[in-house]
Amino acid sequence: MRDPFSWSFPIGRVFGITVRVHILLIVIFLGLYLRVATGKEYEPGNGVDILAILGLMFFSVLLHEFGHCYGAYLVEGEAQEVLLWPLGDWPLWMCRIRRGPILSPPSWARW
Repeated sequence: MRDPFSWSFPIGRVFGITVRVHILLIVIFLGLYLRVATGKEYEPGNGVDILAILGLMFFSVLLHEFGHCYGAYLVEGEAQEVLLWPLGDWPLWMCRIRRGPILSPPSWARW
């Protein structure tokens, strides 16, 4: 339970790849929906709109991740699981910050 990456659950398999959703993604989506659906500054019909936006965001991130899986397939790699969570590649950036940019030549172009 100490590993925050294990706070996820599988929602299915697509092309042999297990798709997992992190509990933080559910909490953030639920919070956004409740804020818009019950907020006094929003119009009454906006709850449906935010559900559509969150659904589009979910599927666009899922397609993005499958793009990584396809890229791995093209170079004869494999992907066994995809984790959808709200922090993106945050752990990767933390590793770069700890090691320093001098040890990550691929990140130089990004900076």
